[in-house]
Amino acid sequence: MKKEIFYTLHCLEKMGYRKYKENIERYKTVDKLYDSLQRPKGELQEIQKKLKHWKEQGIFFVSYEEEDYPYLLKQISSPPLGLFYKGRLPDNKEPALAMIGARNHTTYGREMARGFAKVLSACGVQIISGMALGIDGFAHEGALSGKTPTFAVLGTGVDICYPKRNMGIYREIEKKGGIISEYEPGTIARPENFPIRNRIISGLSQGVLVIEARYKSGSLITANFALEQNRDVYAVPGRIGDSQSEGCNDLIKQGAKLVLTPDDILENLYFSDISKGKNEKKIKIVLETTEKMVYAKLRCEPKHIDEIAKEAKISRVEAIRTLMSLEGKQLSMQITPGYYIRNLV
Repeated sequence: MKKEIFYTLHCLEKMGYRKYKENIERYKTVDKLYDSLQRPKGELQEIQKKLKHWKEQGIFFVSYEEEDYPYLLKQISSPPLGLFYKGRLPDNKEPALAMIGARNHTTYGREMARGFAKVLSACGVQIISGMALGIDGFAHEGALSGKTPTFAVLGTGVDICYPKRNMGIYREIEKKGGIISEYEPGTIARPENFPIRNRIISGLSQGVLVIEARYKSGSLITANFALEQNRDVYAVPGRIGDSQSEGCNDLIKQGAKLVLTPDDILENLYFSDISKGKNEKKIKIVLETTEKMVYAKLRCEPKHIDEIAKEAKISRVEAIRTLMSLEGKQLSMQITPGYYIRNLV
């Protein structure tokens, strides 16, 4: 009953990771650690029933020592001893990026969040965010337009949609990705929960992209967690003097990577260690001369076939034939009729 014991340590004893490590060194096994707590008899059986009841409702609990627990999250200094989730958990072998930003956004911020998330998701990147109003919600919306699952980390129980205005996004994410929380089902929104959950948003990701943030905002808290966790921090620049962009511009000034297009992020994500081994996408593919020419003209922003043909100095028919060949090699993808993007391998 290790799962039930971890539930007890995490939810009932509220034992953080550091205290758990200290105790496990002393007691050697999690069973002996549990016995030392002198919890009520029959408690584990009751917890087992509770977990079964939640599972029937589509709510799952994964403990720190289980194989399904997110690998990247295990690398941070204070991972939760357990996670509740609906849908699924992030794939350990695929790249993941956190996207965060202001609730009080501008039109520019909204379009940047949706556009970046859509392209990154189409290129195979898992988008992690907090489902808050503003940039978080737009990032999820953009990701849902792509092909890759997106994940929302909540400051409430996974059975509570907060804010309620994002119920549509919540339901879509549950179907196409996952809703994640360290808090028990039924936990309502409390102000102190949200800064704490931000370490999980960054912890599940290889990097954090900030789009519009004020000074001393929650987004900068997440960026600081990312730095502590040795994650990359990216920022989209904003207009000088705009209060919504002060935080992003200051991050860039302090050394965050300035981002103008999704290409500025993708190479770092795909050509780095993602899990226990090297990224499996790093494979050698032999291309013909025309394929190399066309592939070189592709970007992660959709480009029309006529533009590709013109830039590659080939006929439209040849461009179509070449793009079909590249699609077969999983090097390109048609997003909408006539528009193609590059797939990184």
